[in-house]
Amino acid sequence: MSEIKAVTFLTQGAISQTVALMEQDGILTREALSDGRKSALRLTPLGQSILEALELHWQSIFLTVETLEKETGWPLMQVLKTTLDALETRGVESRIQDAKIALTQGVRYDEKHD
Repeated sequence: MSEIKAVTFLTQGAISQTVALMEQDGILTREALSDGRKSALRLTPLGQSILEALELHWQSIFLTVETLEKETGWPLMQVLKTTLDALETRGVESRIQDAKIALTQGVRYDEKHD
């Protein structure tokens, strides 16, 4: 689960809860590894079919975005990537808190971060 945490930026608790629910729903199985300290997560046949459906769904989304980029002339994927990079630096919760402080203290939000 530490590997999941490293690539998703989710908390350990959120990952544990999600994995437990996916196990309950028959999407994942957990297998002990030889060192006894860690376990491997494996998709069940149901999990594999869900993954295949999600892959098709994501491919459809990316194709749609690509088409919208051509129609509008706007680099939507680049904007999304830049936004994700900014959110990795400072998350949404922190930004919302700063916005609330700026609003209640009567300062401009953008000045707070220069």
